[in-house]
Amino acid sequence: MKKALKVGGIAILLAAAAAYAADGVVLKYVYKKDAVSKVRIKGTLEMQGTQVTVELVNQTKVKEVGDDGTATLEDGLLEGKATFNGQDIDIPSQPANIIVMKANGEVKEIRGESMTDDTYRLQNLMGFVTPTDAVQVGSKWNRDVPADKEKKTPAYKAEYTITGEETVQDTPTFKVEYKVYETEGTDPAKVEGTVWVAKDDCSVVKGSAKWENVPQPGAPVPISGNFTMERIK
Repeated sequence: MKKALKVGGIAILLAAAAAYAADGVVLKYVYKKDAVSKVRIKGTLEMQGTQVTVELVNQTKVKEVGDDGTATLEDGLLEGKATFNGQDIDIPSQPANIIVMKANGEVKEIRGESMTDDTYRLQNLMGFVTPTDAVQVGSKWNRDVPADKEKKTPAYKAEYTITGEETVQDTPTFKVEYKVYETEGTDPAKVEGTVWVAKDDCSVVKGSAKWENVPQPGAPVPISGNFTMERIK
């Protein structure tokens, strides 16, 4: 009888695993109050005919989490530096913004001292919004978002494709290729690249991206260049 139960238990586990593989994974952000995460961003761009490299460390702290998964985040630049014409220039830390985000990654509100007219626009380009349905390798989803006069954001589209599964920093992830691009304006911005997101909480473990005409607080002109990012443990 014990042997039969043991075999039966294995069969149940195998059946559950098969169902998991067939149904895929429902991606959503899972936040824990007071959790702190950091990412390191490195980039190479061209300004006025000169190559500039930057390295930034950004920190996000979870202030509150609602019953529906909506989270209030404190997000800001901790430190940074740029190298221009062979000289290193320190980039000072910035006051953190408060970002209220839904469990699927949509931003409800941003407020703070570092707000500019392009803050929501930049968030639209950099954000990762999950689909409603479960996903697996090969899954695709799109977003078509209209302009928002109140937030001063142009209409944009986003396209996502899951191209693989990898373990990165001991974390099971989906490898996602994406493209987010504005569909109006004289110099529409575009971001495309690859991001590795954790299956369990949708956190970004690493990524790479190409920017075109992307607005950035403090920059005199929109930025175009290549960037990488990785989570700091």
